[in-house]
Amino acid sequence: MRSTPEHPPEHLRATVGLRVDLIDTPALVVDLDAMERNIQRMAEFAHKHQVRWRPHAKMHKSAEIALQLEKAGARGHCVQKVSEAEALAAGGVADLYISNEVLAGAKLLRAARLAAQLAARGGRLAIAVDSEEGITRLAEAMRVAGSDAGIDVFVEIDVGQGRCGVPPGPAALALAQ
Repeated sequence: MRSTPEHPPEHLRATVGLRVDLIDTPALVVDLDAMERNIQRMAEFAHKHQVRWRPHAKMHKSAEIALQLEKAGARGHCVQKVSEAEALAAGGVADLYISNEVLAGAKLLRAARLAAQLAARGGRLAIAVDSEEGITRLAEAMRVAGSDAGIDVFVEIDVGQGRCGVPPGPAALALAQ
């Protein structure tokens, strides 16, 4: 059989069991038994301690793995960027939290549209803010998108790293109100 782009020769295929030195990067390589064991342990821990478990998808960036985590009891997923939320939503994930502040108008408009899409299928979108400007821009994007779906807004608190977040105390309370 002649090789084609759809049917490359064996040594050019990414397959289960491929030697590590032949794997093209970036690639997600999973020890399935270890992953399933870790998911089960985390689910048991969260259940035992009555914790709502919302894993961050930055390591796997995979809707399939996110759905497997949900099946084990995860309560949605965190992402850093609007594009990551869109990708997981396209793969069937319905409860997403963008855990980074978004100020760019075009990205906020995409988030507003995504919130409407998720709400239409019983899902939910949340986003972090750490300024009045962030809230104002998000509200404007929701208005422009014509979305009344709602977005959960989480006030990010600076826990001492000085990277982002509003200082704890009166400033955080004022922003939340």
